[in-house]
Amino acid sequence: MIAHRSPVSGVDAVGAKYVATVGYDNQVILWDTATKRGLARSFHDHLVNQCRFSSCGSYLVTASSDYSARVWDVPSMQLRALLRGH
Repeated sequence: MIAHRSPVSGVDAVGAKYVATVGYDNQVILWDTATKRGLARSFHDHLVNQCRFSSCGSYLVTASSDYSARVWDVPSMQLRALLRGH
């Protein structure tokens, strides 16, 4: 089962289809709002502080205390880009 194991620190939604949550457990979770189930998850090397969907809903950007920002494809949550030193 996909779920957070510690506090959630950020949340964003795109339309009525997806919600993304990030947390102190280093996880990024993409949720299906219709089924209320986790669809996919990805990880940072340290706690994740915030997330935002792109305006088109095809990408999710996350920011972490590991000094990186990451761009993920939605809904696969495959890493598209790693931006270090933010």
